[in-house]
Amino acid sequence: SDAIEAWAAGLAVVQPEHGAFPELLNATGAGLLVRPDDPGALADGLAALLRDPTRAAELGRRGRAVVLERFTLERMARAVAAIATMPRAAPAAV
Repeated sequence: SDAIEAWAAGLAVVQPEHGAFPELLNATGAGLLVRPDDPGALADGLAALLRDPTRAAELGRRGRAVVLERFTLERMARAVAAIATMPRAAPAAV
């Protein structure tokens, strides 16, 4: 996701409050949630981070720490390997 890429670069994110974004941001504390489909809310969120570079840097540090802990190449490779080796159900009789 774009959020994970931004966090890997140590950047805070501003995301809409829908889909997986609330769960991701609540779990990481690495960004701001704004009302979806509201350009003004997005602009306000971005402006808030621009006005407070210390907060933006802290959110970016949190995000980077999450990426380094949870999204390493080795961990992702293990997850894919686990899926690839899962037993498959027998095809349904027709």
